[in-house]
Amino acid sequence: MRTCQSHLFSVETECEYINSEVFIILLPALEETLRKAKIWEALVRQKCFFNGIDHIAQVLWNNNPRYPGRKFQSPHIFNMPWAREHLKNNPRPYYPKSWLWPEEYAATLIQKTVRQYFVQRQDDVQEMRDFWRKLKLEQSIPELDTNPFLSRRFASTSNFQKN
Repeated sequence: MRTCQSHLFSVETECEYINSEVFIILLPALEETLRKAKIWEALVRQKCFFNGIDHIAQVLWNNNPRYPGRKFQSPHIFNMPWAREHLKNNPRPYYPKSWLWPEEYAATLIQKTVRQYFVQRQDDVQEMRDFWRKLKLEQSIPELDTNPFLSRRFASTSNFQKN
């Protein structure tokens, strides 16, 4: 396992926390999910009954160290109370989109999403997005035009709530 090396105390603390608390639980869940995916041949077939995200959620729920009693019950993801409630309010479609899309379209969509993510991370793009967000917020507050104190105070704040 790779550990974080940094000269800042807070970053070392965060990395130590991730290494000692998160990865201890997450890595075995990911390994078990990969084993199940191999059994179901999910890495070979495009259309497979096995859902890796559901399985990771199920393993993490059942192996939560704060609730040791769940380990012995080991319910399926669809029998968990929070999952039942969520699916009652937000039912899943019969087929996942990955089954309905042709492989070329899915690849194009993934590439588009990854490119969009890396472009939106750029500093100049972030600055432009912040500008438009702040302009939209200014236009939604009509008192800024009539109240000079409020407009000065608003202009001096560099941090504002992002939607």
